[in-house]
Amino acid sequence: MYGIVTHYVIHGACYYLGCNLQQGSSDRYVRSSPTEARPYAEGNIGLPLPSSSTLVQNILENYIPTALATLVEPMWVLINRLLCLLQPLEQLRKGDSEAHRSIDIDYSSLPPQLVVFKALKSRHFVLAAVCTMALLANLLAVAFAGLFSQSTIDISTSASFRPPYDLRFISINGDAGPQTLSQGAAELSGAFRGGDGNDQFLIAESNYTRNTSLPAWTDSKMFYLPAFSEELGNKNSNATQFEATTAAFGANLECERLKLGHNFEARLDNEQLYTVANLSTNAGTVSCNNSQKFDVGNCLDVHSALELIVQLGAQGNVTRQKAEVCESTIILGWVRGPQGLCWLGKDTPLRDENTLFLQCRPRLMAGTAKIRVSANGRLQSPGELISLDTNLTSKQTSLFSNGSIGLIKQSNDYILRNFGSSGTWHNKSFSSTILDHFIILETNSTRFINPNQTVPSMEEIMDPLNKVYSKLFAIWLGRNKQSLLLPAMNKEALPLKGHRLDPEKRIFLSTTMFVISEAILCTYIIVAIWVYARRPGEYLARMPTSIAAIITLFAASAAVQDMEGTSNLDKRARAEHLKHIDARYGYGNFVGADGRVHIGIEKSPFVQCKARRTWLERKLPLLRKSSI
Repeated sequence: MYGIVTHYVIHGACYYLGCNLQQGSSDRYVRSSPTEARPYAEGNIGLPLPSSSTLVQNILENYIPTALATLVEPMWVLINRLLCLLQPLEQLRKGDSEAHRSIDIDYSSLPPQLVVFKALKSRHFVLAAVCTMALLANLLAVAFAGLFSQSTIDISTSASFRPPYDLRFISINGDAGPQTLSQGAAELSGAFRGGDGNDQFLIAESNYTRNTSLPAWTDSKMFYLPAFSEELGNKNSNATQFEATTAAFGANLECERLKLGHNFEARLDNEQLYTVANLSTNAGTVSCNNSQKFDVGNCLDVHSALELIVQLGAQGNVTRQKAEVCESTIILGWVRGPQGLCWLGKDTPLRDENTLFLQCRPRLMAGTAKIRVSANGRLQSPGELISLDTNLTSKQTSLFSNGSIGLIKQSNDYILRNFGSSGTWHNKSFSSTILDHFIILETNSTRFINPNQTVPSMEEIMDPLNKVYSKLFAIWLGRNKQSLLLPAMNKEALPLKGHRLDPEKRIFLSTTMFVISEAILCTYIIVAIWVYARRPGEYLARMPTSIAAIITLFAASAAVQDMEGTSNLDKRARAEHLKHIDARYGYGNFVGADGRVHIGIEKSPFVQCKARRTWLERKLPLLRKSSI
């Protein structure tokens, strides 16, 4: 039993000192679950449970440590009681002692917890230290009881994975999408397999408002290449998790402000917005235009606002490269109508003061990241990006079957699209586009669409806009990964290295309780050595534990006369009486009233005190002689 306790204490001490007692394969390590309230240092795996029985666990972790601490207290209480009896005599052996520090002291009438204050007042420091040790025994029992605790951590072992997909997109027709379906086209390509294409919006709405999970292998910024197929997840427990470094893919918006009259022209005409933007390309400048309908609503003479998403097309006969630039670019607009809705029919021009138009184009990003997922691929924490490449020009062939333009155009058709009318004039703080709706959820503010506030600046809008777009793009990829990525065909490729993490309940040592216990035990050692070194040895014929033994110490002395007539006095009055007498007392040889020599308590100077030598004082001369 003591071996088990020692085993636990050694492991606990090693945990506190930061060493690693782990055994087994070198590729094993531990990492605490993100849901754990208490984190543990890397490499500290604790100890396995001694038994599955709760009773056995309680006996080893709580009952035995408490019992060991409880056994210490009787020893200190016994030493305390003996010192309480002997301390007045120890004081008298010095001779010329005052009454309140010797014959009138009453240590034995108090419990050890209360003796410490009186001992300190009388400058009996050894007795005070022993009393404090008796008190610390109770604290030691509490510390030992809380020394061990159980916590569930993840034990990790090396694992190999076979990714079901390559990070390579299929050939995508960027013109296929939910909007082309509404216009009569029905070609299926890439993520488009029919339907209204609103899944990414519904998933994001649920995540923002109810904190539901995002699709597998997806977080709020990136989509991560699946490290294993669903079959591997089905074979493992739901509590099992996996770690791996895999490919990451995502996008954000690269925007530029359009200035009216410079590189951009816009005109409002009742229910139509006409735009012309001159965009720069590698092959020169291309002119893109489009007209966008919006909902006028009722004529109200109050402040109003309008948000727009405008998809562009190329003007005239241009090259395919220039046309793709227009088709992959989106114009986002925020407009304020300070005169109200009725101003639309008065041909009031748009101005930079009441409008913000941004020309935005998705910028794709690829890299690698370390992720931690559950058995079904749900991320347990955001991916830790190891490297990220925002310039994918050199990776066009390895990532895309027909270039990145198809993926960009199709993602725009899903994410940056309008529903019928791209916006609605409104005089209240509600979003008129799906993108602004998620910006409100992201920022928890309606500042960007509030008609009573100024139009937002580009610096204000870019951060929440990119967060929303990156999240929607990652959700869209995660939702449609089976339709967008090529299946892994190279069976000879090296498997992906990672780790499997299985939750296991382990025993850990409480750092706080360990420090308290060690401090108390070290204090015990120091005080025990101090008490042992200062022990006086045998100088009493009998211990003063009975009335007869106490009477023999002073029966023949003249000190009895000082107590004459004090039997009816209380403690305070007797102390005042002795103080008034102001006599001194000692313990040693004296001639009693019967004319014989006695050893006991007598008034000074009628007593001859022997030299008081402790055990250490007696040993020092011997040590000196040995050294000579």
